[in-house]
Amino acid sequence: MIAAISFYAFRQAVTKKHLSVVLYLLNYPNVFAYAEIHQHEYDEQYVRSFIFEKLTDLRTDEHTFATRFEHFIDELAHIRRAHNWDQSRRTDNGKLEQYDDLEGDRPSCFSGVKRRLFQSVFGHPLLKLVTEDVIKAEINEFLVTHFKKTINPNNCIIIKKAWDKGIEGELLSEEDMKAIQILNVSLDQQKAFKNYLSPKYGFSFAVSLNFINLVDKTFELTLTTSSHLFKHGSLMVEFFNKLQATKEDVGQSLYRFFAVSASNLRNSEAPSTSIIPKR
Repeated sequence: MIAAISFYAFRQAVTKKHLSVVLYLLNYPNVFAYAEIHQHEYDEQYVRSFIFEKLTDLRTDEHTFATRFEHFIDELAHIRRAHNWDQSRRTDNGKLEQYDDLEGDRPSCFSGVKRRLFQSVFGHPLLKLVTEDVIKAEINEFLVTHFKKTINPNNCIIIKKAWDKGIEGELLSEEDMKAIQILNVSLDQQKAFKNYLSPKYGFSFAVSLNFINLVDKTFELTLTTSSHLFKHGSLMVEFFNKLQATKEDVGQSLYRFFAVSASNLRNSEAPSTSIIPKR
């Protein structure tokens, strides 16, 4: 197949992501490799095998298999010719643009290969691009779920009173603090949360000190901030506002509130703003 077409035509096919060039992209070295490239500069076989396994996984997470495969081929093409785009030229309107020099393949360096490969598969949980915002959203959702699960009809009134005092900057009694601290996340729960994140995001989370420190800072308490609820109070403002409105109803409204409404109140996008009450 490759020998039957011209070098330039083949390059154009790669540029247009023609799927008939898959064999070229997956097999290396080949006749189009730049003469001075050495094996160790492009040998990512072991990484590529792992990625290809994930490529064929049926879990696509809101992507289609077709778009996943097309993006994978596109990334392989860029890996093969990453440094063929190092030069720039002037366009007709005077702007600089990078261009393919149409010479033999000058593939990406090893670190570039790994980066592109791990970004090449859309919609797989182990290869999802993890950012600080993603981890923050996980933290917020965990905290809201934890707070709602811990607040119940038996303790909601005293917790609501302590919450209102904290919002108003009033001094909290020992009883108030004890009620609020019931909502603190225990060390075992913190560990379980990390154990949940590690398999979900794989090495992207497990080897990132920034992400691990972000989680640790979330649960860190001090002499002035000894409550997780007040440390991340903005997450629960809507919850307590609705609880206040419901509390003014008659009969078993509090029980109806927790049975019907509480599980649906979510605010995972809210920032983790601290509310520090006076003691």
